[in-house]
This record gives sequence, C-alpha cells and structure tokens, in this order.
Amino acid sequence: MQTLTTLSSYLPRPLAAEIITHPECNVFELATRMDAVVLFADMSGFTPLTAALGALGPQGAEEMTRVLNELFTPLIERSHRWGGVVGKFAGDALTVLFFGDAAEPRALACALELRDYMRTHGDCKTRAGDFPVRMKFGLAAGEVLQAIVGTERRAEFIFAGA
Repeated sequence: MQTLTTLSSYLPRPLAAEIITHPECNVFELATRMDAVVLFADMSGFTPLTAALGALGPQGAEEMTRVLNELFTPLIERSHRWGGVVGKFAGDALTVLFFGDAAEPRALACALELRDYMRTHGDCKTRAGDFPVRMKFGLAAGEVLQAIVGTERRAEFIFAGA
C-alpha cells in the first residue's frame, strides 16, 4: 500500500495501480483510457507579478519560488481532499483529474473551493509590490488517455482527451 501511495503522488492512482499490478510490463506500454473530469485552473494577474519579480534578478526568482509554493501548496491539498490528482502544472496553471464515483460534483466542488481560497488568500505581498491573483476555471468530462511517454532516462506522464 505504501508503494501505491508513493507512486500516486507522481501519477494518477489508476495508472499507478496498473504499474504495481503488472510489474513485469514496460511502463511505456501501459496506456489506459478512463472516464474522467478534468479541472483546468489558471491564475489571472500573475503576469504583472512575474514581470515585477523578474526585474529583481536572482532575488526575484527566489521570491517567485516562495510565492508559487505558497499559492500552489494549499490548492494541491484542497484538490487531493476532493479526490483529485494533479496531472500537470504549466506556469501559473494546474490541471486536476477526477476519476470514479461522483467525479463531476467533486470536481465542481473543488473548483468552487479553490476559487474561494484564492479570493481570500490570493493577494501576494512581495518586495516588488502587492499583486492580486485570482483563478479562472474550466471543466471537461469524457474519456481520457493516460500514458507514460519518453525513455528510461526522461519519462513524462501525459493525458489527452477531447
């Protein structure tokens, strides 16, 4: 069980379980298709913050790391509480996948909680000034392809769907 928990911090639980169940298989051959709800969450107001901190050089980069950790850590924790799995980070955006029972209402409830959190905790105070950061959301439901692609030296989890 500990192995599944650890691997699930890097991959969606169904894919992690498949890898553990079939250890003899090549992970690059374990592509799966499952119904899922995907939550897209994109921060707005992040570009001015990034530009201002970027102008500070190395100190700004360090502060950007702090700001990202302070913003994303509680968002990830809240996503996990609703049964979501973070599939990707892309700059100031994250994508969370929801599988299984009641995936739609869990994804929607998660989006509302993330929105409310950002409304009350999204004001970033930095040495470059104060910046309001909020989130925009999109939800999609349907079949999702999950796979690990790449080589043994550099592999990446991907997911795709309509």
